[in-house]
Amino acid sequence: MLLVLALAAQQLFFSGYLIDDAFISLKYAENFAQGNGLVYQQGEAVYGVTSPLWSLLIGTISKISGFGVIGVVYFLRALFYLSSICLFYLLVKNTKHPLVFSALYAFDAHILHYGSSGLETPLFLSFLMLFVYIFDRDTKNERAGLLGALLGLCLMLRPESGLLFLPIIYKYRKNSVDVMFSAFLVYLPWLMYALKTYGSFIPQTFWAKTIIHKQAFSLKGLVLTLYPIGMLFYKYGAFVFSALLALKKRFEPIILFPIALAGFYVLAGVHTYRWYYVPLVFFLIYFAAQGIKNSKFSNLLLLVLVCSQLALVSREYYLTRSSIVTEHEIIEFSKSLADYPGITIATGDLLGMLGFYSQAQMLDFDGLVSPVLEYYATNNISGMFDFYSPELVIYLSSQPFPDLNRYFESSKFTDKYEPAGALKGHDLYVRQDASGLFKLPNPVCQ
Repeated sequence: MLLVLALAAQQLFFSGYLIDDAFISLKYAENFAQGNGLVYQQGEAVYGVTSPLWSLLIGTISKISGFGVIGVVYFLRALFYLSSICLFYLLVKNTKHPLVFSALYAFDAHILHYGSSGLETPLFLSFLMLFVYIFDRDTKNERAGLLGALLGLCLMLRPESGLLFLPIIYKYRKNSVDVMFSAFLVYLPWLMYALKTYGSFIPQTFWAKTIIHKQAFSLKGLVLTLYPIGMLFYKYGAFVFSALLALKKRFEPIILFPIALAGFYVLAGVHTYRWYYVPLVFFLIYFAAQGIKNSKFSNLLLLVLVCSQLALVSREYYLTRSSIVTEHEIIEFSKSLADYPGITIATGDLLGMLGFYSQAQMLDFDGLVSPVLEYYATNNISGMFDFYSPELVIYLSSQPFPDLNRYFESSKFTDKYEPAGALKGHDLYVRQDASGLFKLPNPVCQ
């Protein structure tokens, strides 16, 4: 019954919805399915996908079945969202209220939102829960090889999964070498492919999605990175309290992973990508379920948890509905540009939908999928625009990128580009000598 309700909620609230970043993985998957390799754009081998297993899975199923990658991802997001609910129930079935906490997990605003967004999140959560299930129940330390294989798969979905080595080393000690070796064997084929294809085993998105080359060591950068963690503990305060009750009773080695993960995100400066923090939400709900059975006021505490979730869910769904409308309008705008396949579009935002639907050549000046980080290293942003010479530039001026802001305000840019309206808060600029080559749809540019 819970699975039916969860699937109904996903279809009701997120039918036809995919987050912008999901389209980056889908573009890689589409090129792979079409035989062009695991690349974002033909001719540019950039390691711009941090979840290659997700793109490979989508691309492979699409190629075999003949269905488009959009249809495949709709199927997979439902499948792995439901599988994560089943695995969560297995984890908490020996607690006081397993079904209630499974429902709290299933209908959590962040779990359902990002589990339905087209990202790798539900698959990663499923692997992570399976890892925790085996890890906690391996009392004789006999499942090192299986845990290593799971870890290798997790690394192909989230590179920061490597932090799972911490609880492994704590628990298995000498046998931890077996886990690492097994993980290495699973991860090795991808490692070799990445080195051969991209020339690096470190995703370019790691550098693009951190503030290392933007605001590292600045007060503003520190505030931006601490804010998501602070809001997470604020929104889930009751769950934090319940989780602490569980840890007070007995230390769980697996807790080393979410603690290290939160610290890594702060140090790396991952501040605007909220879906990265979803595993922390899972751990909060999981340990809260453990803590409830140790509390003298379990029923009262459970009521507080349910009420806090209802408040969070209501707020998140309200915000999500408005973003769904906005994304549909951006998709329509992107599709209208498909009539001009020869143009180059420069953007650091809305990259996913624009690149997937417009089929234009994309210049990602934020460095996710375009080889442009060297221009930032040499402070030569104007050289980047001179080299790619995009006909259309889309920029969100409120973003805290001082180098880009200075360039867009300089005569080097204003002498070459003219304003062409706005797209949902993003400024649009057209290269002056290309303004007659294509026409922007007026209803969207406002």
